[in-house]
Amino acid sequence: MANVVITGASSGIGEFLAREFSRRGDKVLLIARREEKLRKISKEINGEYRVVDLSSEEETKKLADYLKTRRVDILVNNAGRGSFGFYEDQNDDLLMIKLNTIAPTILSQAVIPQMKERRSGKIVFISSVCAFVPLPFMTTYAATKAFNLFQGRALKCELNQFGVGVVTVCPGPVNTEFGGVARVPGSMTGLPRDGVESVAKEILEKIDQEIILPGVWGKFLGTLTRLSPNLISSRVAYRFLRPLVG
Repeated sequence: MANVVITGASSGIGEFLAREFSRRGDKVLLIARREEKLRKISKEINGEYRVVDLSSEEETKKLADYLKTRRVDILVNNAGRGSFGFYEDQNDDLLMIKLNTIAPTILSQAVIPQMKERRSGKIVFISSVCAFVPLPFMTTYAATKAFNLFQGRALKCELNQFGVGVVTVCPGPVNTEFGGVARVPGSMTGLPRDGVESVAKEILEKIDQEIILPGVWGKFLGTLTRLSPNLISSRVAYRFLRPLVG
């Protein structure tokens, strides 16, 4: 039985990962802002929860201090948000940077010492296929996901000698609340998406890999963007997304 901490666990990939970990017998601590949802999910899976706003560096550091006092076998850095539209109109980009990059950095640094000491443990970064391409109209979001990707891959090399695993997950479009939070137009949210439950199951099945491209769309878009030169990928993305901006 592993002690698992999952951020952004009140919905989407985080919620279903919590359910999958619990199903295999692990003890799960759910982290998110929405207490009502956390309470409901934690009761259903017999887990624990803490209400934390990870876009607040102060609250994130308090959570990090708490995690230092308990055993953490697996940390899933899942909490995140996106944005869509003209760059100068994205008023919440600084909050997104804090949530998508600073929070996982602080939390990972908090649990690594105990994992190194035990010579076991795993850190999971939920990135995105957007990490592989400079993405117009989702400029800062794609940059934060590239941050997650590079951080995860570098840490994999750094921590491997200590028996600590690091995996970076790059999903494509997934059927979650993300599109609404990112203020993505309805025409874009109507695109085909991978099911969140199947994505969560695949992540657990492949959790020992270095990079996971879960789902049909994750594999297709991830492979396509990784193989295409950035200049071409960015121009194709621009032509597709520009009509949706308005």
